[in-house]
Amino acid sequence: MKQLLIPLALAFPMLTCAQANCDQISVGLTPIMDLGLGTYNGMTGGLYGDGTNQMPAAHLSAGLSLAQAVQPLDASGAPDAALGKVVLLSIGMSNTQQESQAFIDLVNSSTGIHPSLTVVNGGVGGQTAAVISSPWSAGYQNYWSTVSDRLEQAGATAQQVQAIWLKEANVANGQAIETYRDSLAVQFRRILHEFHARFPNARLCYLSSRTYGGYATTGLNPEPYAYEQGWVVQELILDQISGDPGIAWDGPSTSSPWIAWGPYLWADGTTPRSDGFTWDCPADVQTDGTHPSTTGRTKIAGLLFDFFSTDPTTCPWFMAACATPVMAHVSPTIAFWPNPSSGIVHFDTGVAGPQAAHLEVVDAWGRLIATVAIEPGQRSVDLSALASGIYLLRHGMLGRVARIALDPL
Repeated sequence: MKQLLIPLALAFPMLTCAQANCDQISVGLTPIMDLGLGTYNGMTGGLYGDGTNQMPAAHLSAGLSLAQAVQPLDASGAPDAALGKVVLLSIGMSNTQQESQAFIDLVNSSTGIHPSLTVVNGGVGGQTAAVISSPWSAGYQNYWSTVSDRLEQAGATAQQVQAIWLKEANVANGQAIETYRDSLAVQFRRILHEFHARFPNARLCYLSSRTYGGYATTGLNPEPYAYEQGWVVQELILDQISGDPGIAWDGPSTSSPWIAWGPYLWADGTTPRSDGFTWDCPADVQTDGTHPSTTGRTKIAGLLFDFFSTDPTTCPWFMAACATPVMAHVSPTIAFWPNPSSGIVHFDTGVAGPQAAHLEVVDAWGRLIATVAIEPGQRSVDLSALASGIYLLRHGMLGRVARIALDPL
């Protein structure tokens, strides 16, 4: 039986603004995942730079090895296949707290989750990167004590934490964007050091961007600060991949877990990303335009579930039976078009020769909606019978996945 924590509800400050700024449906910026070889302030697009969203092979190989080493641990951190736990801990601010709870609810309602998995919500309102990374901060001790309390409430210990989802930012308040970026970069590094010191068995850490901040009516994290946060994440991950000794994940100078992108959450408002994802107002946001509504939290929970249930470095310990082939993620991701689609979806596996297989259609809640047979040489499917929505499409033989927005005529 899976063991998952549903944390106590936290009180959030009352929002004083009447409504979100729904007129700003775009700021004209391109999601990092869709920028390709284009540049932004001298930085090249692609989650992993050089225009690619694919993790470099050597870094992926390291992550796969660490994932295979994840196993149920007892309270002291010793292997215990019968009664031990694998704890996935979220760390961050109020958005993280709200989205983590929706993710936990989704995991609770899903089948096929690894029986040893425990998901613990470590997000706390107002606890920014500046706070949780700085021992001299007034809220530092309180934040980390709260995380310890959450683990205890879940019947878990720090020694059982083996993976972390990190989503953090700072209050912008109109400061120079360069100052915001530089401070956040330093604080992210200190947070990784905190993980290494506090959770000795947490070898895997996944980072996400903020959601769109164009609807914001406060100075918390409007645009372009929300967008810039994703570039700080990209730079941090590429620094580790390039061998930065300050955040080494292995060897005698280890001071950080292995890090990689989790789901990328930023979209340019109502402009669909390549996978069809949008961030809409007022549907997806609360009245401050910054925090997610119930609908917004559900959308982020779906992205999180898609990621943890299919990524080759998470699926082996997140799902009870992981059928995702490793080699499927070393090669390019499967392409589907058009996206959005009115029903007829074309695809390219990037693999030469005919392959008879099937296509699995999964909804935003992780439920298998349909299985469509694919004959050798077939390169399109008819999904017009499905309801409008955003779906995860998984190639049954290759294990490759992509998201697509479907709006049948």
